[in-house]
Amino acid sequence: AILKNNPSVFIIEKDKAATLNNLGVTYRELNQPDKAITFLNQAAATYNALFEKTKLAELNIYGANVLSERAKTYAALNNKTEAEADFQKAIQQFGRSNHPLAIECYTNFGQFYQKNKQLEAAFDMYNGGIAAAFQSYNSLSNLENPILNSIAFPELLDLFTAKAFILKEKNELNAAFATFEKCDTLIQSLLNTYQADQSKYFLTEEALPIYENAIGLAFLFYEKNKTPQYLNAAINFAEKNKALILLENLKDNKAKNLGGVPQNLLDEERNLRAEIAFLEKQLYEADSDSLKTKSESQLFNAKERFNRFTRDLENQFPKYFDLKFAKNTPLSIDAIQKALDAQTVAISYFVGDSTLFSFAFSKNKVQFFSQNPPPQYHNDFQALRKTLSNDKYINDSTVLAEQTFCQLSHAFFNDLLKKPLENLNLDGKLSRLRIVPDGFLGYLPFELLLTKPATHWKGQDVPYLLQQYAVSYAYSLKMLDDTGEERNHDIFGKGSLSAKDFGGFGIEYGDSTTSNQPTNEPTNPLTNNTRGDVLSRLAFADDEVKNIRALLGGGQIWLNGGATKLVFMRNAPNCSILHLAMHGAIDEKNPLNSGLIFSKTDSTKDNFLSGYDLFAMQFKTGLAVLSACNTGNGELRRGEGVMSLARAFAFAGCPATVMSLWSIPDESTSKVMLSFYKNLKNGDPKDIALQKAKLDYLKNCPPQYSIPNEWGATVVIGNIAPIDFRAWWEKAWVWGFILAGLGVLLFYFLRKKN
Repeated sequence: AILKNNPSVFIIEKDKAATLNNLGVTYRELNQPDKAITFLNQAAATYNALFEKTKLAELNIYGANVLSERAKTYAALNNKTEAEADFQKAIQQFGRSNHPLAIECYTNFGQFYQKNKQLEAAFDMYNGGIAAAFQSYNSLSNLENPILNSIAFPELLDLFTAKAFILKEKNELNAAFATFEKCDTLIQSLLNTYQADQSKYFLTEEALPIYENAIGLAFLFYEKNKTPQYLNAAINFAEKNKALILLENLKDNKAKNLGGVPQNLLDEERNLRAEIAFLEKQLYEADSDSLKTKSESQLFNAKERFNRFTRDLENQFPKYFDLKFAKNTPLSIDAIQKALDAQTVAISYFVGDSTLFSFAFSKNKVQFFSQNPPPQYHNDFQALRKTLSNDKYINDSTVLAEQTFCQLSHAFFNDLLKKPLENLNLDGKLSRLRIVPDGFLGYLPFELLLTKPATHWKGQDVPYLLQQYAVSYAYSLKMLDDTGEERNHDIFGKGSLSAKDFGGFGIEYGDSTTSNQPTNEPTNPLTNNTRGDVLSRLAFADDEVKNIRALLGGGQIWLNGGATKLVFMRNAPNCSILHLAMHGAIDEKNPLNSGLIFSKTDSTKDNFLSGYDLFAMQFKTGLAVLSACNTGNGELRRGEGVMSLARAFAFAGCPATVMSLWSIPDESTSKVMLSFYKNLKNGDPKDIALQKAKLDYLKNCPPQYSIPNEWGATVVIGNIAPIDFRAWWEKAWVWGFILAGLGVLLFYFLRKKN
């Protein structure tokens, strides 16, 4: 009666029970199970007393959850009898409830049985949880699964995942594969409900073993009967864990363009994104608790405004909503091959916990490979990367670095590329290679792998893959299609790439406006290992930009003191080709705080363009060349990739980027860049243009500057179609259109005269 008539007492007692439960769980996680049992006993008693007085169903649920937590604690103490008894009591108290806590209990109980080698009991428990979650599910076979409706929560995914793995352990492979497919359905449903990117990153990290096992089973079934559906399934499972947020954003932007959202609302959205980016950066840089608390509050409110704006947009423009949430069409082998020309091989990788899968495609063939790398694989990769990116190591241990590079570079070629290329390029006619990397492979410049054993890395005769293939990269197989123009355009070429819309920024960092002044760029953790002071002089940067504009015959450039962040923000989004020759800084702890360092003058308060700034922008740029250090480097996030500045440009709408995988030297980079633009102007696709530029550099440079650290960091990712630099009146199809029109006019004139 006291509880019913005095809500405050009820709330206090309920909160007390929840706190006791949380303390018990915390002590268990701290490996103090005896203390955990004490607090969980008190929590159970408190919930029971409250339930007896109020008969509220939610208290019964929470009380059963305490029993489940206590069972897990007894299991940690290896007290199997008490653990099993508490699990049984919890299941009985939950009843046929589909509450997430009840589903979690079934999963934990099943895992308890599984750990104790009681597979059938574990399997029955998982199916019991499914029956509780889907109360209309009355399967005649425990190997089957219910039809999934709109219900989706993480505990349900854990339950189906546990069932899939035990089915695999029981060698019920077809049922296991079908259950992994259900897991995928749940993952996609959960991703659609999550708004925070961090939640999506966490989910895709958790999903990695699910997709790894699903791909493995698909591979097994395909090997048995060569049924294309299993190969297609494996490809789609692999792609589910790549460029998740990037693809979602690009889809959202396309939906807005096609869904009739007007420009004023797009501008409003961009302003909201910019506000969030500013506050996130402010929170990251907060140096006091009070400022941090204030920034957190402001950021929360800004995100709420953005979420409300998005919901209003979805309600106001139904077509936009339908396009945004339309189910993605599954990838097919035919669609992938259609995106390739007759000279191209595409290879996509999936790096699992214990297995590395690769999918190789040419215009007419497809191959699927699986391997279990040795335990030292990641260490070998780090050693190879060190021979490319660590100046100090290269200079101090040149002979060792050269030997290590030659050994590991050829070994990784054998592991990653030898079989696919031998199988798909039997006649040697294929000359272009598109790589869709995964995991740590996102840091690897594949063109530097050695196709034959070698003992040296200097000179133009080193057997780099670059000698045989023009190599480019893509974030996903879904982004391979470059067969069309860079941008849709009308008859006068509006929206296409042209020299007159070139924009170049070059900073030498040698005058009073750019040197010896404090900047707000992050501390570069690579500084001590690479090229020294992040603001060292770049003697060739401004000349690089000037020479490119002269070569192209048009465009705008901003040099040294005129190349400020404000000028960039105002002008860069409208440049169809954007070239940035300047210093970059990397923050591996917080990728969004990596960025580019612009000029700083007396009137410039902020000269650092961070990932936060870029994610709030929208570019009309078709090609961005980031001729700065580490623009393709950053933190690795499973389900998304390497969180680099190049990815930020892609997120902001730029379909093609030239980026650097480590700290790059000024002079050699300038030579490669100028040659790259010459080849572009001659009509070469971007990948071939960069290949020719590097080979030309090797042909003409002194031997001491031919080591791969000097010239191999720059790679192209995204759309690789050639750029048509001609003005609209120079294009043959335009003159064909004009002549056809004149012919029609002449026909009617003669007909009228007759």
